[in-house]
Amino acid sequence: MSSLPRRKTSDVQDLLVSETQARLTRTFDDLATKWLQSKSPELAEELVSTAVISDRLGEAVVIEAATSITEDEHQPKSLKRYAQKIVEGISSRGNKPLPEDEAGIRASIARRKRLLRFNPRDALRAAETALLYANIGQLASSENLLMRALKLAPHDRYVLRAAARLYTHLGEPDRALHFLKKSGRTNFDPWLKAAELAVAGELGESPQGWKLAKRIADNSQFSFVDRSELASELGTLELLDGSRKKAMKLFQTATESMNENSFAQIEWAGRYTKAFEPEGLLKNISISHEAVANAASWHSDWDVSLKACEEWSKIEPFSAKPAILASFVASISADGGESERKNRLFRGIAAAEKGLLANPDSFTIHNNMSVLMSYSGETEAALRSIAEMQRLSSSPEDKVLIDAACGLAEFRSNQVDQGIESYARAIERAIDAKQPVNALRAFSFLGREVSRVSGASAEFFVAEIDQITEEFKRRSVSVPRDVTLLRNEIQKCVESDNGEASLDLSRLNMIQKLNDDE
Repeated sequence: MSSLPRRKTSDVQDLLVSETQARLTRTFDDLATKWLQSKSPELAEELVSTAVISDRLGEAVVIEAATSITEDEHQPKSLKRYAQKIVEGISSRGNKPLPEDEAGIRASIARRKRLLRFNPRDALRAAETALLYANIGQLASSENLLMRALKLAPHDRYVLRAAARLYTHLGEPDRALHFLKKSGRTNFDPWLKAAELAVAGELGESPQGWKLAKRIADNSQFSFVDRSELASELGTLELLDGSRKKAMKLFQTATESMNENSFAQIEWAGRYTKAFEPEGLLKNISISHEAVANAASWHSDWDVSLKACEEWSKIEPFSAKPAILASFVASISADGGESERKNRLFRGIAAAEKGLLANPDSFTIHNNMSVLMSYSGETEAALRSIAEMQRLSSSPEDKVLIDAACGLAEFRSNQVDQGIESYARAIERAIDAKQPVNALRAFSFLGREVSRVSGASAEFFVAEIDQITEEFKRRSVSVPRDVTLLRNEIQKCVESDNGEASLDLSRLNMIQKLNDDE
């Protein structure tokens, strides 16, 4: 009996690709027809996301749908910004229309939503999609899907931990704790018990069920992987309660098979309490992208730090911290050639953009973005970030940073006198607000800008920074490391002295101002 000829693997792959593309085409065409008939806001979002997957962003119906989103006052701000990028990107020749991360997340959401239509009771997929929505700042959509997942699977570990993450990110840890306590599974699942203790800590509540949590952490029927987070949480509580010996035993259990969360918990506990050196327990910091990012930044290994921040943000996409560190590193690093510095700026901007997806109201990320945009010569974009800072401003320290950001944008627009005035205002605000460290920071950043246009003025800044540093030592005030880096960069301008005339910097006598304030 003769057998049928077998297809080559490449033929099968080509067939699968062809079938997938055909399905995408049918889905896109169906959505386009339905949207044109209804002009539904929900279908507009789905059509645009499907256009990303099927590479049809340039079609007129997609631009029309994206435009309708930008004009709809009821749509989330993050979605409107995304739609605006599509409209602007397509209409501007050579412009990349979308940030890669955001496009990828929205494409993933579109795929999952189609699968949810086939199986609307898939709680895990609903929770996954909810977290993806949170990653791009569409919090109402995120919460709706998460509530569906919680109704379908109120005791599922993944769903409950997703709820804990989301509601903590939303600043509602009390709701996270409600769902964790409501589930009976939390009392025998080490992962959920660890989440309960962490959320209670966010609320500042005393932990409940401590004895039960200890029994779970000591139960060898659970693997070290399962117990790691719970042991690190309990160890921190023991340490804060004064029981160092018990804490170290729990931390030792946690280190047997760690994940990023337990590593970060132990590192924080040692640094915060100063009861032990974290390095003694955490010998392999490569297990934690956060630890690598911070350590590399401290040692001025800028590219290593940026890479670790990028990996860290994949694990903690809600967190503003990797975006803040990456954008800061990109702004402060001055080593290497021009192409290396430009590459860091590009990566810092990408990190800030990603951070703002989930944290659109982060004052610090907007501040760092304004700095990076000024350094990149995109002063209009810098001013847009400054406008966001002004909208979010709530403290005297915020006003200092806004004035400094304005000063930098003015310098990079060749408005030197205005830039000096803005920085001087920032310094005076900081001194008036009893913030000498921020005053010194603003002064040092001003020094870098002045030295770029007037090398002859660099010596004034180096001498002043050195004198202020000595004054800070006398007052037992720590000098920020970025000030030291800036001082050394300004010193290079002194050594190369380009011979240009010095500027009038008489009103910037920091020592006199600090002494007057004292």
